[in-house]
Amino acid sequence: MARARRSFVPAYYQVAEYLSGEIENGRLKPGEAIPSESQLCERYGISRMTVRQGLNLLGEAGYIHSVPGKGSYVTVPRLDTIVIEFQEGRIEDGRRLEPQLIGVEVIEAEDWLAQKLGMAPGAKVVEFRRLSHLDEKPAAYELKYLPYRKGAPLVEREIRYAAFPALVARCCEKHLVKVRMTLYTGAAPADAAQLLGLPGEDGLALVLEQSVLAQDDRVLGWGSTYCVPEAYRLTAESDPFWKGI
Repeated sequence: MARARRSFVPAYYQVAEYLSGEIENGRLKPGEAIPSESQLCERYGISRMTVRQGLNLLGEAGYIHSVPGKGSYVTVPRLDTIVIEFQEGRIEDGRRLEPQLIGVEVIEAEDWLAQKLGMAPGAKVVEFRRLSHLDEKPAAYELKYLPYRKGAPLVEREIRYAAFPALVARCCEKHLVKVRMTLYTGAAPADAAQLLGLPGEDGLALVLEQSVLAQDDRVLGWGSTYCVPEAYRLTAESDPFWKGI
Protein backbone atom coordinates (compact mmCIF):
# COMPACT_ATOMS: atom_id res chain seq x y z
CA MET A 1 0.00 0.00 0.00
CA ALA A 2 2.82 2.38 0.81
CA ARG A 3 4.36 1.72 -2.61
CA ALA A 4 1.04 2.40 -4.32
CA ARG A 5 0.80 5.76 -2.61
CA ARG A 6 4.41 6.61 -3.58
CA SER A 7 3.59 5.89 -7.25
CA PHE A 8 1.49 9.04 -7.29
CA VAL A 9 4.46 11.20 -6.25
CA PRO A 10 6.25 12.70 -9.30
CA ALA A 11 9.73 11.28 -9.89
CA TYR A 12 11.41 14.69 -9.73
CA TYR A 13 9.81 15.31 -6.32
CA GLN A 14 11.06 11.96 -5.05
CA VAL A 15 14.60 12.98 -6.05
CA ALA A 16 14.25 16.29 -4.19
CA GLU A 17 12.68 14.57 -1.18
CA TYR A 18 15.46 11.99 -0.95
CA LEU A 19 18.27 14.54 -1.19
CA SER A 20 16.65 16.98 1.24
CA GLY A 21 16.35 14.11 3.73
CA GLU A 22 20.06 13.31 3.30
CA ILE A 23 20.91 16.96 3.99
CA GLU A 24 18.62 17.31 7.01
CA ASN A 25 19.95 14.09 8.53
CA GLY A 26 23.55 15.24 8.10
CA ARG A 27 24.58 12.53 5.65
CA LEU A 28 25.21 15.29 3.11
CA LYS A 29 26.97 18.14 4.85
CA PRO A 30 27.17 21.87 4.01
CA GLY A 31 29.68 22.42 1.20
CA GLU A 32 29.65 18.78 0.03
CA ALA A 33 28.81 17.85 -3.55
CA ILE A 34 25.57 15.99 -4.10
CA PRO A 35 25.40 12.99 -6.50
CA SER A 36 25.86 13.98 -10.14
CA GLU A 37 22.98 14.17 -12.61
CA SER A 38 24.13 10.95 -14.29
CA GLN A 39 24.29 9.12 -10.93
CA LEU A 40 20.78 10.27 -10.06
CA CYS A 41 19.50 9.27 -13.51
CA GLU A 42 20.92 5.78 -13.01
CA ARG A 43 19.67 5.48 -9.42
CA TYR A 44 16.07 6.43 -10.25
CA GLY A 45 15.88 5.26 -13.85
CA ILE A 46 14.69 8.66 -15.00
CA SER A 47 15.71 11.23 -17.59
CA ARG A 48 18.26 13.99 -17.07
CA MET A 49 15.48 16.57 -17.52
CA THR A 50 13.48 15.01 -14.67
CA VAL A 51 16.56 15.03 -12.42
CA ARG A 52 17.08 18.71 -13.20
CA GLN A 53 13.50 19.45 -12.20
CA GLY A 54 14.21 17.90 -8.80
CA LEU A 55 17.46 19.83 -8.42
CA ASN A 56 15.72 23.07 -9.36
CA LEU A 57 13.19 22.39 -6.62
CA LEU A 58 16.01 21.86 -4.11
CA GLY A 59 17.71 25.05 -5.24
CA GLU A 60 14.53 27.10 -4.87
CA ALA A 61 14.08 25.68 -1.37
CA GLY A 62 17.62 26.75 -0.42
CA TYR A 63 19.12 23.27 0.04
CA ILE A 64 21.69 23.42 -2.75
CA HIS A 65 23.42 25.79 -5.15
CA SER A 66 24.98 25.05 -8.53
CA VAL A 67 28.49 25.84 -9.69
CA PRO A 68 28.69 25.97 -13.51
CA GLY A 69 30.87 23.20 -14.90
CA LYS A 70 31.35 21.54 -11.51
CA GLY A 71 27.98 20.40 -10.18
CA SER A 72 25.67 21.11 -7.24
CA TYR A 73 26.68 21.55 -3.61
CA VAL A 74 24.87 21.63 -0.27
CA THR A 75 24.30 25.22 0.76
CA VAL A 76 26.50 26.54 3.56
CA PRO A 77 24.27 28.36 6.08
CA ARG A 78 24.82 32.07 6.64
CA LEU A 79 25.02 32.00 10.42
CA ASP A 80 26.34 35.56 10.47
CA THR A 81 22.98 36.84 9.17
CA ILE A 82 20.04 37.00 11.56
CA VAL A 83 16.40 37.81 10.95
CA ILE A 84 14.05 39.59 13.33
CA GLU A 85 10.39 38.67 13.06
CA PHE A 86 8.39 41.79 13.85
CA GLN A 87 4.61 41.96 13.67
CA GLU A 88 3.31 45.47 14.02
CA GLY A 89 0.68 45.65 16.75
CA ARG A 90 1.98 42.57 18.60
CA ILE A 91 4.73 41.89 21.07
CA GLU A 92 6.88 38.77 21.18
CA ASP A 93 4.59 36.67 23.38
CA GLY A 94 1.67 37.20 20.99
CA ARG A 95 -0.30 39.76 22.96
CA ARG A 96 -1.89 42.49 20.88
CA LEU A 97 -1.51 46.19 21.44
CA GLU A 98 -4.66 48.31 21.52
CA PRO A 99 -4.11 51.36 19.28
CA GLN A 100 -5.62 54.78 19.90
CA LEU A 101 -5.56 57.41 17.16
CA ILE A 102 -4.24 60.65 18.65
CA GLY A 103 -4.30 62.90 15.61
CA VAL A 104 -4.13 63.21 11.81
CA GLU A 105 -3.20 66.31 9.85
CA VAL A 106 -1.70 67.48 6.55
CA ILE A 107 1.58 69.33 7.06
CA GLU A 108 4.43 70.72 4.98
CA ALA A 109 7.54 68.55 5.16
CA GLU A 110 10.46 70.20 6.90
CA ASP A 111 13.92 69.61 5.49
CA TRP A 112 14.70 66.56 7.65
CA LEU A 113 11.37 64.90 6.84
CA ALA A 114 11.58 65.72 3.14
CA GLN A 115 14.99 64.03 3.11
CA LYS A 116 13.59 60.90 4.78
CA LEU A 117 10.77 60.68 2.21
CA GLY A 118 12.83 61.73 -0.79
CA MET A 119 10.57 64.73 -1.41
CA ALA A 120 11.07 68.42 -1.93
CA PRO A 121 11.03 70.52 1.25
CA GLY A 122 7.57 71.99 1.79
CA ALA A 123 5.78 69.14 0.02
CA LYS A 124 2.54 68.12 1.68
CA VAL A 125 2.48 64.95 3.75
CA VAL A 126 -0.03 63.28 6.03
CA GLU A 127 1.14 62.97 9.62
CA PHE A 128 -0.65 60.63 11.97
CA ARG A 129 -0.01 59.74 15.58
CA ARG A 130 -1.09 56.62 17.43
CA LEU A 131 -0.73 55.63 21.08
CA SER A 132 -0.88 51.90 21.77
CA HIS A 133 -1.68 50.29 25.11
CA LEU A 134 -0.66 46.94 26.53
CA ASP A 135 -2.63 45.68 29.52
CA GLU A 136 -4.22 49.16 29.70
CA LYS A 137 -0.79 50.81 30.05
CA PRO A 138 0.81 53.05 27.37
CA ALA A 139 3.43 50.99 25.53
CA ALA A 140 4.18 52.62 22.17
CA TYR A 141 3.78 55.97 20.42
CA GLU A 142 3.80 56.05 16.61
CA LEU A 143 4.66 59.07 14.50
CA LYS A 144 4.21 58.17 10.80
CA TYR A 145 4.25 60.08 7.52
CA LEU A 146 2.70 59.44 4.09
CA PRO A 147 2.72 61.50 0.88
CA TYR A 148 -0.45 63.58 0.63
CA ARG A 149 -2.70 62.63 -2.27
CA LYS A 150 -5.57 64.99 -2.98
CA GLY A 151 -8.86 63.19 -3.42
CA ALA A 152 -7.66 60.00 -1.72
CA PRO A 153 -8.85 60.35 1.88
CA LEU A 154 -7.77 57.86 4.53
CA VAL A 155 -10.50 56.23 6.58
CA GLU A 156 -10.10 56.81 10.32
CA ARG A 157 -10.58 53.11 11.12
CA GLU A 158 -7.77 52.21 8.69
CA ILE A 159 -5.43 54.73 10.23
CA ARG A 160 -6.18 53.42 13.70
CA TYR A 161 -5.80 49.70 13.08
CA ALA A 162 -3.85 49.06 9.85
CA ALA A 163 -0.17 48.12 9.93
CA PHE A 164 1.93 50.91 8.49
CA PRO A 165 3.07 49.08 5.30
CA ALA A 166 -0.55 48.19 4.49
CA LEU A 167 -1.57 51.80 5.03
CA VAL A 168 1.20 53.00 2.71
CA ALA A 169 0.07 50.53 0.02
CA ARG A 170 -3.52 51.76 0.36
CA CYS A 171 -2.47 55.39 0.12
CA CYS A 172 0.09 55.17 -2.68
CA GLU A 173 -1.44 52.37 -4.75
CA LYS A 174 2.07 51.06 -5.34
CA HIS A 175 3.64 47.62 -5.30
CA LEU A 176 5.64 47.46 -2.09
CA VAL A 177 8.85 45.46 -2.09
CA LYS A 178 10.31 45.69 1.37
CA VAL A 179 10.33 47.43 4.71
CA ARG A 180 13.61 48.67 6.12
CA MET A 181 13.79 48.90 9.90
CA THR A 182 16.38 50.46 12.18
CA LEU A 183 16.38 49.84 15.93
CA TYR A 184 18.12 52.07 18.42
CA THR A 185 17.76 53.73 21.78
CA GLY A 186 16.89 57.40 21.52
CA ALA A 187 15.07 60.29 23.09
CA ALA A 188 11.34 60.34 22.43
CA PRO A 189 9.64 63.65 21.51
CA ALA A 190 8.41 65.50 24.58
CA ASP A 191 4.73 64.70 23.97
CA ALA A 192 5.52 61.00 23.38
CA ALA A 193 7.68 60.80 26.51
CA GLN A 194 4.89 62.34 28.57
CA LEU A 195 2.18 60.04 27.18
CA LEU A 196 4.37 56.96 27.67
CA GLY A 197 5.48 58.00 31.15
CA LEU A 198 9.16 57.62 30.27
CA PRO A 199 11.42 58.53 33.21
CA GLY A 200 14.34 60.93 33.16
CA GLU A 201 15.00 64.17 31.35
CA ASP A 202 15.87 62.46 28.08
CA GLY A 203 12.80 60.19 27.97
CA LEU A 204 14.79 57.33 26.43
CA ALA A 205 12.79 54.81 24.42
CA LEU A 206 13.37 51.83 22.14
CA VAL A 207 12.93 53.39 18.70
CA LEU A 208 11.75 51.36 15.69
CA GLU A 209 12.29 53.45 12.56
CA GLN A 210 10.52 52.19 9.42
CA SER A 211 10.92 53.01 5.74
CA VAL A 212 8.48 51.41 3.28
CA LEU A 213 10.06 51.05 -0.17
CA ALA A 214 8.79 50.60 -3.72
CA GLN A 215 10.40 48.42 -6.37
CA ASP A 216 12.74 51.21 -7.46
CA ASP A 217 13.80 51.81 -3.83
CA ARG A 218 11.76 55.00 -3.56
CA VAL A 219 10.55 55.67 -0.02
CA LEU A 220 6.74 55.62 0.06
CA GLY A 221 6.32 56.07 3.79
CA TRP A 222 8.46 56.71 6.83
CA GLY A 223 7.98 56.90 10.55
CA SER A 224 9.16 56.05 14.03
CA THR A 225 7.61 54.09 16.87
CA TYR A 226 8.77 54.97 20.38
CA CYS A 227 8.39 52.01 22.72
CA VAL A 228 8.53 51.66 26.49
CA PRO A 229 11.69 49.52 26.75
CA GLU A 230 10.36 47.01 29.27
CA ALA A 231 7.25 46.36 27.15
CA TYR A 232 9.22 45.07 24.15
CA ARG A 233 11.62 42.24 23.51
CA LEU A 234 12.77 41.37 19.99
CA THR A 235 14.41 38.01 19.26
CA ALA A 236 16.47 37.29 16.14
CA GLU A 237 17.73 34.01 14.73
CA SER A 238 19.75 32.96 11.74
CA ASP A 239 17.71 32.06 8.67
CA PRO A 240 17.66 28.27 8.15
CA PHE A 241 19.65 27.30 5.10
CA TRP A 242 16.74 25.23 3.82
CA LYS A 243 13.08 26.24 3.68
CA GLY A 244 11.52 22.85 3.16
CA ILE A 245 9.91 21.41 0.03
